[in-house]
Amino acid sequence: MELKALDGTNLESVCKSYLSEQKRQPSMFIGKEYKPDEFSYYKLRSLTYDSSSKLLDEEFYLYGVDEYEKMFPVDMLTLKGYTIAKKRDFKIGEKNYVLFSEFHYENSQQTLIIEKVLTMRFEQNKLTYEIKKFGTLETQLKIVAFLLDVFAYMEIECEEFKFKLKKASKVSKTRDILEGTYFKLNKLKHIFSDFKIPLETNIGDFKDNITNQMMLLIKTFYDNEYGNLKFPDAITFMDMFLGELRIALLHDPTNEIKIKNAFSKEVAEMRIVAGTEEIEEAEHIESHTPVSIYSLMNSNLMYNAANFDIEVVKQSFDRVDPFINNTSFQITNTFCLECIKAFDRSGRFDFLSVAEYIYQKHYYVSDEDFDSIVIFINKCQIEYRFNKKLSEQSIEKLMNIKRIYNDYGVLFSVNILLGSIIEANYFLNKMPKKERDSFLTYPIYKMYKELLEKKQKK
Repeated sequence: MELKALDGTNLESVCKSYLSEQKRQPSMFIGKEYKPDEFSYYKLRSLTYDSSSKLLDEEFYLYGVDEYEKMFPVDMLTLKGYTIAKKRDFKIGEKNYVLFSEFHYENSQQTLIIEKVLTMRFEQNKLTYEIKKFGTLETQLKIVAFLLDVFAYMEIECEEFKFKLKKASKVSKTRDILEGTYFKLNKLKHIFSDFKIPLETNIGDFKDNITNQMMLLIKTFYDNEYGNLKFPDAITFMDMFLGELRIALLHDPTNEIKIKNAFSKEVAEMRIVAGTEEIEEAEHIESHTPVSIYSLMNSNLMYNAANFDIEVVKQSFDRVDPFINNTSFQITNTFCLECIKAFDRSGRFDFLSVAEYIYQKHYYVSDEDFDSIVIFINKCQIEYRFNKKLSEQSIEKLMNIKRIYNDYGVLFSVNILLGSIIEANYFLNKMPKKERDSFLTYPIYKMYKELLEKKQKK
């Protein structure tokens, strides 16, 4: 038997609590082992704890609560530490900060984890800190400003504790480093604003060479210094990384500013032409057809571009006639397919919206016109990806195309959209090898694989 002091309570209340708890611990459950997934949630209860008692070293009964709100004894626990996570008001000198933080107390050591990024440990007037990951630019700006004030006023106060730092020679050096970091972060903020990248975009952990990546972005887009960067001779889309962030850029060797935001107004208005296959003797046909510069961009670059601007891309296609001749048709349709593939990789519906917007510029001739059928099939792919089903009107038109048009690629695609895997397999195997290999790269083939997987699971 273990005796303990009854501070903050009395023998009568303890005995009543014991009898109450005893009802919750029937003998049929004593000694049984429970699995964590048997319970909806857990409860902690105590015979002696109240608000005036010390939380640590107090004994608690741990109960599992099932879906019927019945409690079952699982174990007895003694708390050695605790964490309280919430938004806290921090006072530093005359300044106030409201930050989400986790206050952890264990073995007389107090630890703060602020905004899930900054870890601060307080012990005997000594502060140690570590910024464990980058998170977002918004978070970095907050915590670096916060740390600067901590080292300026040499104190920090919140509801759990008040802490004064010990004067040390390292403080001045630490402040200098933090001021330099804050200056760089504000330059990066300016770049984010120009690129229309939200400050709350996740950049991820401090890994690989994220610091070097940040400095490269600042030198390139804030200071306009290219250093030893090597670029191709032609106008080319490319990308840069900042942690997990991917930024699409345009290299333009003809301009003094050679690296630009790929989705800036200046880039969108650039005039790009493509040679046509039509006979140039016809006066109404241009020998070089204007196309959107974004026709040069593929899904591999698009799918994770943090600065992708749906409106800028749409406006770029408003400046040209994307289906004026066979050349522009092929270029535009290829770009729209790349948009659908970018959606399949990222799940971002803005890519589908761009393709849908461009396809609306095409004039549908008939259910026997090949170009019209191709565009309609691709529009149906977009419709299905948006809604997980097709409208009755789309199904009816697909059925009519299936009835009157004899082309293996068309019939393969139509049957995929109609959910007929047997017929789709038949026409896929009928295709010449070269055509079949092409279909393996199209978005319709992804739908085919998904349909095949559904059939195999049945």
